[in-house]
Amino acid sequence: MILIKKIQCCICLLVVAGSTAQEAPFFLGRLLDRNTGEPVVFATIRIQGQNRGVISNEDGSFRVPFEVMTPETVLEVSSMGYVSQLIQVSEYPKGMRHDFYMDPGVWQLDEAVAASYQKRSLGPRAIVRRAIRAIPANFPVEAFSLTGYYRDYQKDPGEYVNLNEAILEVYDAGFQAIDSSSTRARIYQLQQNGEFKRDSLAGLPYDYDTQRKIIYNAYLPGYGGNEFSLLRVHDPIRNHGINAFDFINKLDRDLLAHHSFEFGPMAYLDGEPLYKIHFNRKRSTYHATGTMYVSPRDFAIHRLDYAIYRTEEDPRPWVRGPNPRAGKQIFGLSVEYRRNAGKMYLNYISFQNNFTLRIPPEFRLLETAIDYRCLCMSVQFSGASDSISAMNADYKMRYRGKRIPIKEVIHQDKQIWVVPDLEVYKVRDMFNTVRSYVDRGMDLGETKNPFRFEVNGVRDRKGNLMNEWKEREFLQFREFFVQEVKPAAPLPEDGIYMEATQPVFLQEPADEVPNGAPFWMNPPLREEPDLLGVPATGSGDPSAPRPGSIYAPGR
Repeated sequence: MILIKKIQCCICLLVVAGSTAQEAPFFLGRLLDRNTGEPVVFATIRIQGQNRGVISNEDGSFRVPFEVMTPETVLEVSSMGYVSQLIQVSEYPKGMRHDFYMDPGVWQLDEAVAASYQKRSLGPRAIVRRAIRAIPANFPVEAFSLTGYYRDYQKDPGEYVNLNEAILEVYDAGFQAIDSSSTRARIYQLQQNGEFKRDSLAGLPYDYDTQRKIIYNAYLPGYGGNEFSLLRVHDPIRNHGINAFDFINKLDRDLLAHHSFEFGPMAYLDGEPLYKIHFNRKRSTYHATGTMYVSPRDFAIHRLDYAIYRTEEDPRPWVRGPNPRAGKQIFGLSVEYRRNAGKMYLNYISFQNNFTLRIPPEFRLLETAIDYRCLCMSVQFSGASDSISAMNADYKMRYRGKRIPIKEVIHQDKQIWVVPDLEVYKVRDMFNTVRSYVDRGMDLGETKNPFRFEVNGVRDRKGNLMNEWKEREFLQFREFFVQEVKPAAPLPEDGIYMEATQPVFLQEPADEVPNGAPFWMNPPLREEPDLLGVPATGSGDPSAPRPGSIYAPGR
């Protein structure tokens, strides 16, 4: 859970190994908006007639193994706000990535439904209240399991870094049980994806003691380094009775109290009309905003999106002026549930947060000392300094409060000598006095020492400023995409389960996939637009019909 500072309440304010495209064990696709050409993110791709599928990535890509399909397989594609689509797999050649254009959904309601929605006797706040109260009726209270693809990674900026992947089966005792203490998970497959960049510093744990890796104005507990446990605790629907994160906090109690609400345009998913309700909360240092999709039929919550952004005012009391991180997201959540056997089960959850990595200085000042050979100050660096920078740096020398002029600066690789502009006897007397203080244990930085010497502005030959810490900002993602739901699946008595307080990727897979059922990893595309050089189809006129794609409005 993440905690935003200066907030009084607790924030919890976060297989098969993937093969290369050339091996072509997968049907490879990418979903794009027909009007804008933008990727369609978090769309559901299901194998028709099976309770199994995959979720599209941030780039709209997806993959389905040929081993789980037959020549007659049809893929059902659906996404909030788009017309559902059917894909006849056999009509597309293997070894290529296929682009599919999805039409934004425009549905005509029958008169009764339209009249009911337009009347809207309940306001947005009342609908959200009913949706929360209806969670015990709409979501499973009996044990079930979810098997799917888990991953965590960072972006720096836009480039995937440290992509870790797993296939997990999650045994949930039901929504009447406390998730953190009752839910168990089995690990079937693990891998650190070597196709993407690895960054050891970005992969370090959060460190609020040294400030090496932090979330500004927020706190993210480590949960023993288990990223999956961290992800699950940020699901405010599953954890509606406990504190999830600021400012939703305890969904049963705090969402309504902390936000204002308004209707958005009606939404659709698989032909079902949904209330789209926006809510937000504004303060001087942050802006929280969210959207909830609720069924008018039974007030089931289908999806919840939420994010907190920094505003213009810098929240640090010791800083005056505008916030240099204004407008940047602190964290964001998207969680979707879908109907299965009469109840709402998780389809996917994605949690992201911004973090700052502070990089230690590459060029450091190691020591300043008196050099009695030249009656000057010696400055030692960790690397070779730039000569022009060294000669024009800011040197300040004071004795008993009086500024001592600088006569000469001598530069040689890693060392600089600074000669004071005084008569020799005065320099000798000054340094002898200084040495007497040093001999008594007072270094040149002690307040009682009458001598002061400062160096600023020296750079090395690479341009690195002396003692300068650098900052890099990343986005951290944790995501779980469900591939199979088992509505009645109590926790097996035998088997080895994941340690919820240990890092996922330091554990060993403990079990084989039951019955050899295939589940698969779905990594995003790499930076190459055509998936490692594999050609794509469907790259022509997006308005033209796609062979084998059947558009099914209202599905």
